[in-house]
Amino acid sequence: MVVDDRVEVAGPVISRSPLLTDEDLIRVVSGGSTEHQVRVAQRPGIGEGVSQALVNTDAEAAVSALLQNATARIGKDAFSELVERSEAKVNLSQILAARPDIPPSLARRMCDWVSEELKQALFNRFPEEADDIVSVVD
Repeated sequence: MVVDDRVEVAGPVISRSPLLTDEDLIRVVSGGSTEHQVRVAQRPGIGEGVSQALVNTDAEAAVSALLQNATARIGKDAFSELVERSEAKVNLSQILAARPDIPPSLARRMCDWVSEELKQALFNRFPEEADDIVSVVD
């Protein structure tokens, strides 16, 4: 198995091996350390199932790495769970608001608790939600 206790051994394989399937990566996420999970989260092009597994761990470092991975595909359920968590975690709100693929309805929901600056940024990115966002800003 790829999940060696030492991330310096398993890390390069986790980060770069094209032979690892989503199922393999999900096993690494569920059985590995936070460092292993971060390496998975940083892989290019990870799928929604792997992203959901990372969200399910609730490991802040892994979730942060996932959200900063521009090529990661994140499903609406994972986004929804993260938006709910972001109410209590300002740094998570900031990273989520920067994701270009956050669903507009979830971005709108975040406007109930994010800073005025983030509300304005969301307003600018989601003009189709502008009326709802403006009502929260006012």
